[in-house]
Amino acid sequence: MTRPLRFRPALRIPVSACKLLFTIALALLAASVSFAAAPSPADLGGGRGDHFSDDLYSPRLGQPVLREDGESFEILIGLSGTYAVGDVTVALVSPEGDAFPLTVSWVTAQAPTPGSDLAVMLYEEGLSEVQEIAVVVPAGTPADVYGIEIDVSSYHYESVSAVRIYDDYPASWGFIHITDPHVGYDAEEYSAAERLGFFVEEANFLDPEIVIVTGDICENQHAGHDWPQQFLDLIAGLRVPAYVMPGNHDYYNDGESYDPAGPMRYFHEINRFENSVVRLGSASFYALDTRWDNGLFQLYRCEGPSSDALDWAEADIAALGAQDKPRFWLMHGPNYDKFTWNVTNVTRVRDIMNASDFALGLAGHTHRFETYLNSGTNSFGRNDFLTADDWERDVAFPGYPLHTQTSSLGKDESAAAATAEEMRATGDPEAARLADALDALAADRAERRGVFGDAITWRWVQVEGTEVAFFTADTDGDGTRSTEEPWPLGGIQFTLDGQPDSLITSSVTNLHYETWTDVRHYVPADAGNDYIVEGGTLVRRLPDGTAVVAVDSIGPNATSVVTLTVDDTGVNDGGEVLALRLHPASPNPSRSGTRFAFDLPSEADVALEIYSVAGRLVATPLEDHLGPGTHTAAWDGTDGAGQAVASGVYLVRLRAGGSEAREAIVLVR
Repeated sequence: MTRPLRFRPALRIPVSACKLLFTIALALLAASVSFAAAPSPADLGGGRGDHFSDDLYSPRLGQPVLREDGESFEILIGLSGTYAVGDVTVALVSPEGDAFPLTVSWVTAQAPTPGSDLAVMLYEEGLSEVQEIAVVVPAGTPADVYGIEIDVSSYHYESVSAVRIYDDYPASWGFIHITDPHVGYDAEEYSAAERLGFFVEEANFLDPEIVIVTGDICENQHAGHDWPQQFLDLIAGLRVPAYVMPGNHDYYNDGESYDPAGPMRYFHEINRFENSVVRLGSASFYALDTRWDNGLFQLYRCEGPSSDALDWAEADIAALGAQDKPRFWLMHGPNYDKFTWNVTNVTRVRDIMNASDFALGLAGHTHRFETYLNSGTNSFGRNDFLTADDWERDVAFPGYPLHTQTSSLGKDESAAAATAEEMRATGDPEAARLADALDALAADRAERRGVFGDAITWRWVQVEGTEVAFFTADTDGDGTRSTEEPWPLGGIQFTLDGQPDSLITSSVTNLHYETWTDVRHYVPADAGNDYIVEGGTLVRRLPDGTAVVAVDSIGPNATSVVTLTVDDTGVNDGGEVLALRLHPASPNPSRSGTRFAFDLPSEADVALEIYSVAGRLVATPLEDHLGPGTHTAAWDGTDGAGQAVASGVYLVRLRAGGSEAREAIVLVR
């Protein structure tokens, strides 16, 4: 199946001179086209309960930890009481459901008292005490992206995609920055949720070390809405860790009113961290909340990071060594526009980044991509969109700007709120001057820059050693990079053909003028079949049968083709089974349980186990010593205590001797 992204042409809306600036402002807030309805929450999954425990603050989906084996990290859980090391067990859970225990070093309770580091880092609503648990990753733990499970006395906590473990930190690596997904905004050709889904597919193919999301996660909705759960369902599909921080829309309590004094509400369902630092080897990502502004332009602006948060960040930066680089500054509100975006601490943020040798700042909020230069005349950045010269300050890379930001994933899919011709038709001299500026811009990517146009884009940031190698796209193949240019969504196209019981073909076309290395095909396949893989190297089979296939590289305007052909060499001409095989479960989906059949090549101890998607053992329908041949088993949809389990996806693992087979089943109550 092919899913191309198609972007509509510019709308032509007459704009009068007297209302020109007001119309421009409104264009930042409202879309002027209509599009298909968003998928319902039922279509997208069950919400955060499927992905992490509410009171597990770190690490979890949206707040990951990245470490080498042999290193330590801290777990934060919202829980009162006093606990000893012996009360705590912690394990990493691989995508196949295998558990890798961690060593617990110590446990301590902390209160987020005003002015404490904990109070600066976490949103305090509803918190009285937090358990901090220090753990060590044993040497030899396989490199992977893991879920995590923690038991503290009788309390259980878990999360998917919480921890990435390395054998050695990579010297050459990349991460992706996106911003403003605005899940729940559904007024254009594709819903915001659909566009985020397209991005997840592209990101999985490119296989970055981490995805950074800088705010405005969802449309301003109250806690009763399902947009946060849709967002979590989508990013849970990432095969890499994702860090998620808030934006000003994440402070709005519902779709009709604005209460700046209200709690964060729905963002707490995604991440409890207000300010944070994420480490990847010698690299540091400082993520500071820019909050909201309750002035006249409250929807346009952000308050900026608080002084307490900047004090906390400066103290942490001071403890870094000269070799601890690169350093990245993450905010939602940009810092290059004093009037309309960040209101407070603009100069202080800029001074901290300058003094501490930050490689790059990444922001969001404005739904356009711009650059703040670290030197030159535009000390507050590109905020005067009425001046033609202001659009012509592209800097050839390298020549580091201090700030860049991508345009939105969620809004402003279409270009231009008004055309230059219509502006001139008003007869107003100021409108004509603006039209001249737009004409100059039209000669160079008019549809993809600034207030009057916005492609849906993301940034790939490439790191070599302790330096940023590039963060900008070559958009025309001439080998040069402007500091302004990100990568447009839709530049990687996916096609899937064939049948799981015969031949499957996965084709990925790269429309970028980039060569991407060490990419991954995720090919849906039958968990009960073995396949011969061509066109790449099989990395693993996921429990649902998906084949993960690595390809060394894909060049500009090239297509990578991977084929999976069913390997039927497990059965000889006489029909004798030569390999362990788990046949497809039936019924699947099921309302009350399901039946299994499997072929056993020789006498062995056999276990048939049911796991949650987080890797937790739910039930063991069969555990026996069996002879060769075909056998059957059944699961009635209950756990080990005989209690009916909830609706959802469950993973089946059949183990016999040293072999195993896997399948995914769906239970619908």
